[in-house]
Amino acid sequence: MSKQKAKTAQIRLLLPEDWIPELNNLAASRFLTRLGLIRFFLRAKMDEELATLADHFKQTEQNRRTHQQLSRKLDDYGR
Repeated sequence: MSKQKAKTAQIRLLLPEDWIPELNNLAASRFLTRLGLIRFFLRAKMDEELATLADHFKQTEQNRRTHQQLSRKLDDYGR
């Protein structure tokens, strides 16, 4: 069987120069490369945001339905 390569993409990330020593220290403390550390934090934050996304959509839909109900009631009162 042939091994299937993971699909990857590249981005360029420009960081302030004063972040590099901090990034070096954090990466070394976790026995990771700087890039590995950036991936770790990026994935963690993306997972956090995705977890809240479903709740956000539910709340948005509830707000839309409430707005429609109130609009109908106001239309009824205006007659």
